[in-house]
Amino acid sequence: MDKTLRLLIKLHGYCTAAACGAFVIWWTWFALDPEQSVGFVKAYNIRYFGIPAVIFGVIWLLSCLLLMIGIFEEKQFLLCPFASMFLIDFGILLSRDVFLVVSESAFDKTVFFNVSSLSRTHLPFVLFIVPNIAFSLLALMRIFRHESDSEMDVEFTVTSSKD
Repeated sequence: MDKTLRLLIKLHGYCTAAACGAFVIWWTWFALDPEQSVGFVKAYNIRYFGIPAVIFGVIWLLSCLLLMIGIFEEKQFLLCPFASMFLIDFGILLSRDVFLVVSESAFDKTVFFNVSSLSRTHLPFVLFIVPNIAFSLLALMRIFRHESDSEMDVEFTVTSSKD
């Protein structure tokens, strides 16, 4: 693979990990703000307030750190915690939106199905971010797999024996 393209893919991975880590710190700080979580928090929003938000924040920070270490060390298995947390959080968000649409018909509270006003909808943002992160992780895994395959110098020696 071209060294420049390989460097750009790794740089994009570093930027993804740094941006995600900064967003997680901000979001966890916001979730712990007592003015934001005053009163009763509905069950479908429990992931975004209080202790569950702190737990997810810490796990996200660790996975972002492991992503950066994995990119630096070029270890494919260190990319898996970030991918796993991304899929878990994406699944929680998607199931929350489906629950809101089915139970309350609250399209305006959802991320994926809110098309009431295009200025407030998160759908274009989500449609850009999800494939971007998924394809970035796939590209990183692919370059790390091919680099490790090319580094192995396997030589087969064929010998014949005369009996």
